[in-house]
Amino acid sequence: MHVHFIVYLLALWFLVSTSISIFRLRTRIFHAAEADRAWHLNPSALINLAAASFVSVSILLGAGLFFQGRELVAFRILALIILATSAVDTLVAFRSPHSPKISRRMQLAPQLLSILLAFCALSFIYYVRSTPPTAEGFQRLSYPVKGSWRVVSGGRTGLTNDHHDQPPAQSYAVDLVYDEGPSEGRPVYAPIEGLVIVAVNDRLQGDPEPEGNVVVIRSEDGTEVWMAHLREGSVLVTVGDRVAREQIAECGSTGSAVEAHLHIHAQRGITPVPMLFGDKGAFLLRNDRLKIRD
Repeated sequence: MHVHFIVYLLALWFLVSTSISIFRLRTRIFHAAEADRAWHLNPSALINLAAASFVSVSILLGAGLFFQGRELVAFRILALIILATSAVDTLVAFRSPHSPKISRRMQLAPQLLSILLAFCALSFIYYVRSTPPTAEGFQRLSYPVKGSWRVVSGGRTGLTNDHHDQPPAQSYAVDLVYDEGPSEGRPVYAPIEGLVIVAVNDRLQGDPEPEGNVVVIRSEDGTEVWMAHLREGSVLVTVGDRVAREQIAECGSTGSAVEAHLHIHAQRGITPVPMLFGDKGAFLLRNDRLKIRD
């Protein structure tokens, strides 16, 4: 069964459960005049709403890292339904009479556990999406491509970045594919001013060297920016050239690439350096979509 069908079943369950709660609320309001007990707000309901809010935000922030298309839409709908149904449940609790048979401690225990777990989930998503602190600092780059592109691998952990720690120097690498057609042949630009120290132009797809055709630019502070899997015969620079954000090659699928894409990473020695792209200093994550003006 596809993921989005399972998610929609969960959403349906929340809707049915809330519909039953609304029916009970309506019945209690109708018989309110007959009730001999005072109406009150159950504090555990607010805690439950807070936990549901944490869960919803975690889904909204996290699903985009791992899913696309119908699956992503399904998860976003689920998050909104969880938030809406929890709000209704809180209203039901506000209208519910106090039940002396259950102690306040027993009422709050599962909700407190829920909010703790939800807070942990939200904290983890925040960690995955955050820019890593590093003693080496960051490398600011202009975008090496133009037009509409999508990040297929990127971030600070192996959950979203296939290159993380493989090898360590590529831990913050980013893989980009063109989002409006084939990536093969799309222009690649120097993302930084510096000296070309490696320029390979004659490797094919499946070449023993996994990076395929590659250009490496070294900046004034010694940072090396690698761009790999470049199209055979497309490299326009040679070792010793100084570049300043002009076109240097074309996107390709040489080396170990199974499809055309642009690999880019920065390192100082063998230490990985996180990259911040564009004027806003974006730290790119899996499934980020870029609209880069020409």
